[in-house]
Amino acid sequence: YDDLDSDGQADCVDPDIDGDDVANEDDNCVETPNPEQLDGDDDGVGDACDTWGCGSGTPEGAILVTTPDDGFLDDGACFLREAIEASNLDQPVGDCTSGDGADVILFDLFDKDVTLSALGAHEDDNATGDLDLHGSVTIVGCGVAETTLHGGHLDRVLHVHPGASVKLVNLTVTGGRVGGGDGQVPGGGVGPGWGGGIYNAGE
Repeated sequence: YDDLDSDGQADCVDPDIDGDDVANEDDNCVETPNPEQLDGDDDGVGDACDTWGCGSGTPEGAILVTTPDDGFLDDGACFLREAIEASNLDQPVGDCTSGDGADVILFDLFDKDVTLSALGAHEDDNATGDLDLHGSVTIVGCGVAETTLHGGHLDRVLHVHPGASVKLVNLTVTGGRVGGGDGQVPGGGVGPGWGGGIYNAGE
């Protein structure tokens, strides 16, 4: 018999199929664990299983990443680095729509990884190296096998700064690299040390 959460109860009689401590009748993603029940577009389908972006349209107010490339260019596409800057500044950046308070960043479907390529580690202004997050944002991919944020082995992938609040949903973070040091916490994140994938100094 099927037992999604491996709790010894068959799914046909289990009151909590995904084992996230939310009853099936109240769960906005019955088969995907999501104890916080986040639903950024208020459509009744939880963020953990909602097909936002990903070729299915974009909710009003969301920032849609339309290319897997990296940088700041006015070329008709919205890069992830630009989307994060739009969220940080609450204003349009490049061809990305403006952030506004607590933001949601979504992705089109890509046939390759979103790979960082802007050389220049150890800076905190999101210009080069890792992606610097300074505000409140939820970044929602199209699935852990479909949306991969790859650091390109240049720097960390994500740096969450003090005061920032970041949630990552349905994506993979890989390919980060932090050089030098003895594993010490870097001062402000600008020096070598912890956090090859994600250095979290925020919430």
